[in-house]
This record gives sequence, structure tokens and C-alpha cells, in this order.
Amino acid sequence: MGATRILIAEDETIIRLDLARMLAAAGFNVCAEARDGLEAVELAAATAPDVAILDVKMPQLDGLEAARRIHRGAAAARVAADRLWRRRPCFPAQRTSAPSRIS
Repeated sequence: MGATRILIAEDETIIRLDLARMLAAAGFNVCAEARDGLEAVELAAATAPDVAILDVKMPQLDGLEAARRIHRGAAAARVAADRLWRRRPCFPAQRTSAPSRIS
């Protein structure tokens, strides 16, 4: 079995790049990077990641709705909503019918 395949969705480029770099250094396979929620849903369908890490607040489609759509399509085994680098509430991904959360 190979490294866990991860999709990252974050509208702030520097955060997305840093997160991808840290995950790759830890041995994970970052299979896709999205700049907004709609792109995350499309990339999840195209790449079938094991995990999707989504920023909660993104343009086009917020992370919570993207999590619902990704989970509904069963494209990712786990969906995590992140609020890295921000001071705002993070709603549990369970409220989106997704199985996981990071806060």
C-alpha cells in the first residue's frame, strides 16, 4: 500500500503551498491542490484522494458545502475541515455528513 493520497483546498496560496510541503515531507502524497471549493469537488472526483483537507471559508463554494458534495460523491474516504491560521469557529465535519474534522 502506498502513501496516503491527500487533496488540499485552501484559497490562500502560501498556506496551501506550506501545507502541501509539510505533508509531502511527512511522507504523504499530495495528489491535488484546489484554490476554491468548486475546484476541490472537481479534483476530488478526478483524483479520488484518501483524505481531503478543506479550508472552511473559500470563494466559489465554502469548505463545508464542498465537504458535503465530496462526501456525497464518495470521492474521498475522509474529509477534514481546517481553520489553520485563523481565529474563527470551525464546525464539525459531522454536521456536513463527513466523517472527520480538524480544528
